[in-house]
Amino acid sequence: IWEERWSPYVPERGLYLVQELPVIGMQAETLLDVEPARRLAGLQAASVAALFLAFGAVLFLVLERRRGLLELNERLEARVEERTLELSAANLRLSGEVAERRTAEAALTRAQAELVQAGKLSALGQMSAGISHELN
Repeated sequence: IWEERWSPYVPERGLYLVQELPVIGMQAETLLDVEPARRLAGLQAASVAALFLAFGAVLFLVLERRRGLLELNERLEARVEERTLELSAANLRLSGEVAERRTAEAALTRAQAELVQAGKLSALGQMSAGISHELN
C-alpha cells in the first residue's frame, strides 16, 4: 500500500501489484484504488455495530420483560397466599356454623318429639276427663 498525491487521475492511496509473466518475458503492474475497500470496511463495521446495538436493545427488552414478569409473579403469589388465608378462615367459620346448625337441628327434633308426646298425653287426658265426666 502506498500513498502519493501525483495527479487527480491516480488514487491517493492504492495497492501496487507486480506479477512476472515468464511466458512473454514481461512483468505486469497494476495500481488498485483502496478507497472503495476502506468505505466497504467502514460500512461493514457500522453494520456490525448496528447489529450489536439492536441485539443489546432486544436483550434489554427481554430482561426488562422477565423482571416485570417476576415482579407480577411475586405479587400474584402474595395475593394467592392472602386469599388462601382468607378462605381458610372462612372455611373454619363455616365449619363452626355447620356444627351449630346441626346441634340446633338435633334440639329442634327433640323438641318436636316432646311436643308430639305432650300432645298425645293431652289428648289422653282430655279423653280420660270426658269419660270420667260421663261416668259421674
